[in-house]
Amino acid sequence: MKTNVTLLIRSSFLVSFSVFAILSGISAFAAETTPVLRVEPGKVSEAVAAYRTQYHPSTQHGLSMLRQLAIQVLWLGLQDSAPNERNVVAGILGRWGDQAALWVLEDAIHSNKPMVRRTAADALGDMATPGAVCVLRRLYDTDEEGKRLALSGLRRTRDKTALLYYLDALESEDNNLRIQGIGGLREMRIPTLMPALRAVLEQEKEPKKDPMVALLVAQSLAISGDSAGFAYLADKLTDKREHVRDAVAGLLGSVRDKRVETLLRTTLAKDPGITVRTTAAASLTRFQDASGLPLVQEALTDIDFRVRLAAAISFSRMDYTIARPVILSALGSRDPLVRTHVYKVIGENEDGQAATVVTEAVGQEQDRYAQAQALWTLGRIGGREAIGTALDYLPDNREEVRHASAEALVMISDRFLQDSGLSVE
Repeated sequence: MKTNVTLLIRSSFLVSFSVFAILSGISAFAAETTPVLRVEPGKVSEAVAAYRTQYHPSTQHGLSMLRQLAIQVLWLGLQDSAPNERNVVAGILGRWGDQAALWVLEDAIHSNKPMVRRTAADALGDMATPGAVCVLRRLYDTDEEGKRLALSGLRRTRDKTALLYYLDALESEDNNLRIQGIGGLREMRIPTLMPALRAVLEQEKEPKKDPMVALLVAQSLAISGDSAGFAYLADKLTDKREHVRDAVAGLLGSVRDKRVETLLRTTLAKDPGITVRTTAAASLTRFQDASGLPLVQEALTDIDFRVRLAAAISFSRMDYTIARPVILSALGSRDPLVRTHVYKVIGENEDGQAATVVTEAVGQEQDRYAQAQALWTLGRIGGREAIGTALDYLPDNREEVRHASAEALVMISDRFLQDSGLSVE
């Protein structure tokens, strides 16, 4: 059965450098004009003070020097950061064309430490360059964990050549691989795959199978208007297992069908699980229905951190315009995980009107990871007035905060340099 399904799907859609060398300065990106300001290890504060004395970000030259200052801080991060943070820094530099970043990540992807491999795969996926895609494709041919990490990274790249890897994953006995494969196919939204996906859905309905795989297949079908996929999701919305109902309530938010609104309103009113009701409320905002937002607001202060976290994560699935008042109010949450998700959603939606609020929050933030996320958001939405705040944190002793500040400064300076028609290279 599996072979037939795979054939049906297929017919429907006809060398590393060492880290030592990298950190010795072999980088095309480093071949830019020699910076006037040099940042020495342990002397970032002095470099920031020198910048403030000699330059001003109101000028184009000041912005160019600001960018170079921040890039140098990130380069230092390739040398002296912990392995996971080094991967994050490499991902940032890689998105701006630094080849050294690719070599760092290719080395890290073969680490014997699972978390180091995970952060490297995520960084490669975010880079989404041809070189990063090649590294991820080679990773798929290593071990089972390598396959899972490769698919996760390839999905982030949105690279169309990953199709064959998603198809191959459908044959695996590993639930996680099949889920990644289905997810990748769903995101591609290829109409000619629909008949094959119906066959996969029937196959995944078997009682011993992981229900999440069938749910993802059904969502892919329902998004394309397939009645079988929609019917399966509707039926599972009354499943005895709360985690299944919660998953369905979230998946339905992406299905543009008027019947979904009725299903979600019923779930919001009658489901016994607070998490399921909160997820239904979040999905309803995709249909311009804010009736469930008071429940989300209440969940954000629940005594159970899992309920609070679920409510915060649901922000990313909401219609931002509808949910914005609730999202911004959550900046006052005592839970740093909630605040971290709030900053992330504000940045992803490029809400420039929230720049002043986020700038103030950066200064009040006590959690290092939340503060780093806030600085990233400031880089996405802030103007010249945000540069001073980001500069304040460039010498910070906490590497996550320091590098987030550097990334923010590059994003802001790039934005204004591009607006002026100047190159950011």
